[in-house]
Amino acid sequence: MQKAEQNIQNWDDRYSEKISFKAIQSIFSHDHYRTSLKKYPKKIKIPGAGKQGYCFVLQGACSFKFDNIIFNLKAGEYVELPSGDYYFTSSTDPTEIVRVWDLSKLN
Repeated sequence: MQKAEQNIQNWDDRYSEKISFKAIQSIFSHDHYRTSLKKYPKKIKIPGAGKQGYCFVLQGACSFKFDNIIFNLKAGEYVELPSGDYYFTSSTDPTEIVRVWDLSKLN
């Protein structure tokens, strides 16, 4: 299984504002993007499926395991996830993430 560390970005390397749901919403306009805040308890593993889009981690840590690639993210990091089925796993702490999708790519 391929790990995707090279695709993971650090929020502080690109933005001067502290990472938050509000800050992410200000970057991705409501006219062109859908944003969703999700909160998960610690140590949860659930299946999911989704379209290509970004995932920002506000708190905790998590992983998205697709068929042939895994993304391990911690607070302050983000990555563009591919479309497809995955397993989401939260860390030993409660985890908050923000998912962002480009509306023009959802159809």
